[in-house]
Amino acid sequence: TIFGLLNHAKFVCSTEHPKTLHLLQQFGLEDRLLGKENFSADALAGIFSRRIAYKKVDRIVLQMREQSEQKLKEAIRQAVLTDTDEKQDEKAVEKSAGTPSDEYDSMICFPNECTGCFACRQACHQDAVRIVTDAQGRKLPMIDEDKCIHCGACKAVCPGRNKSSLHEIRACYAARGRNEEEIRDSSSGGMAALLSQSMVREGGVVCGAVVRDRRVIHVCASTLEETAAFKGSKYVQSDISESYEEIRGMLKDGRRVLFIGTPCQVDAMNRFFGRNAGFYTADIICHGVPPMEYLTKHLADITGGHSFDGFRFRGSTDDFTLKVFDGSEILYAKHETEDPYFHAFLTSMTYRENCYNCKYTCSRRAGDLTLGDFWGLDHSTLKNTYDGNISVVLVNTEKGQELFEMIRPLLVCEERETAEAVAGNPQLRRPSMKHKDRTAFISAYMKNGDFKTAVAATGLEQEMKRLQFGRTGKGKVYVRIKKMWQKLV
Repeated sequence: TIFGLLNHAKFVCSTEHPKTLHLLQQFGLEDRLLGKENFSADALAGIFSRRIAYKKVDRIVLQMREQSEQKLKEAIRQAVLTDTDEKQDEKAVEKSAGTPSDEYDSMICFPNECTGCFACRQACHQDAVRIVTDAQGRKLPMIDEDKCIHCGACKAVCPGRNKSSLHEIRACYAARGRNEEEIRDSSSGGMAALLSQSMVREGGVVCGAVVRDRRVIHVCASTLEETAAFKGSKYVQSDISESYEEIRGMLKDGRRVLFIGTPCQVDAMNRFFGRNAGFYTADIICHGVPPMEYLTKHLADITGGHSFDGFRFRGSTDDFTLKVFDGSEILYAKHETEDPYFHAFLTSMTYRENCYNCKYTCSRRAGDLTLGDFWGLDHSTLKNTYDGNISVVLVNTEKGQELFEMIRPLLVCEERETAEAVAGNPQLRRPSMKHKDRTAFISAYMKNGDFKTAVAATGLEQEMKRLQFGRTGKGKVYVRIKKMWQKLV
């Protein structure tokens, strides 16, 4: 039952176990129960034919998660208060002896809840938040006690600590750019590229992720040439810490600004600029993001220290291939089944810990628009002809509708049911699930800080070899025979 609910499947329950009955009641799905007294093929078919209102189910799941999270945090808070009460006498002695005592909680949020947006650093006017790299390779904020004045500004803007304002999806579209030249090198249907180009043509500014100095950072672009660097998936956590001041300056000058990033980055930006009429956002359907340190070490290893000025995972004729460039020269090119970083990313082994409990992986969205690949699209029912990959565009706000209307003339598009996009994109329903060897990877990395060694401690290389075999002629024949055999038995 739980598996069916989380994966938006049609299901029938034939059990009368109290826990299952209670679960069905919680979601108002008692009609999925088929008792022994009326069990028949017709009854079974009747239940299967009825659709489940999964939009309602998702809302209930989200509420349950939020309630569960609040109960857990309250339990931790009560434990801390109890511990504090037990130490009051000790603190009183310290004060009477003239020993400095500080009851301020110096943790901005739990490390495993930190998204790395560094809104806390931007909110601090005392320069009391510094960025450190922990043993897992993650960038985390830390309060400098010597500078902190205990104002709480850092905690007030923290997405990991506070409830987020998410939007219900208003409309869903399947879309692809009409002009192939404009969307060349884009990851899917070119929505982010067209949005960037259109915003710049109308005098606005776009803030997006680029590869610069061997790392991925967010920068603002005000020319078409500058927006070209946004194309292609980066598949790593970008640094947005320097973008806050740049965006603030642009908005102050009366420029319209479009920010394109992951939902957690969009949420952080909205906490500063969301009320500004000239600020627009588009969030990307995100599986999760690895720390930049992993990719930095992997690129250094595969290039042998050779200088390079760019890399790309998607958005070329060889899709799902990691390519490293030095000018026009290709230094490295491996399919995702041959490159350990790429395959570890796609199999959810290397994300930041917060990604596995992401509160943005639901059908309520952080951005004015949501962009991604339209996985699960029923091509047989499309009204238009699309040459290439197709994007999903979710319109979530009035600003999002304004953005979509700005690029609509540039698209081949048609409206689709939101449920279709939600069913085909797991990250519109739930966070990514950890790879079975995630713990082994993290343990090895924390011991030696080496990406290659950490991967070797897992079964990733064997997985890649099996997939590589599946891409060969013999492998394809084997797969076909295996599928035929499974049907027979």
